[in-house]
Amino acid sequence: MELTFGKHKGKEVKDCPVGYLSWLVNPKLKGGETYSVPKSIKLEAEHYLDAYQYILERLSGKTSGKTEYVVERLGDITGLSLHDNLEQALVQIESECPMDDGERIAPDPEDDRILVWEILPSGHKKVVWHFSGWHWDSSEFYELEQGSLPSDPRNLYSMTNP
Repeated sequence: MELTFGKHKGKEVKDCPVGYLSWLVNPKLKGGETYSVPKSIKLEAEHYLDAYQYILERLSGKTSGKTEYVVERLGDITGLSLHDNLEQALVQIESECPMDDGERIAPDPEDDRILVWEILPSGHKKVVWHFSGWHWDSSEFYELEQGSLPSDPRNLYSMTNP
């Protein structure tokens, strides 16, 4: 659902920052008044906040009936997304990092980091894929090379940092 008001006018509710989703659910203005957010937008914002909370709980060790994959974005890019398998997670990352003349437009090879966490039903987790810009310590994941995307023979770091 697209927002027709506010500082994120024109954005889909699902693409708004978590802080703004919280405001949509409880729209207090500086003077103490309440802004009238349409019920359908409020409900959608609540849905995405619940989903975000679930992801945070899984990253914190909450158990579940299945293995799940969380994409965590850090640096100039931020956000979390939940996926049923590693392939879906990588397809999501690929869609966020489009190609332009054979080079990836994003992420920033200096400041960004993308981690894919595999979270087992027990709540145990480990990073199974990463992109770490040079401001990050990639040796933290010494057993993993910089990650590649399904359609690319080279790793994402080398594609964004020629």
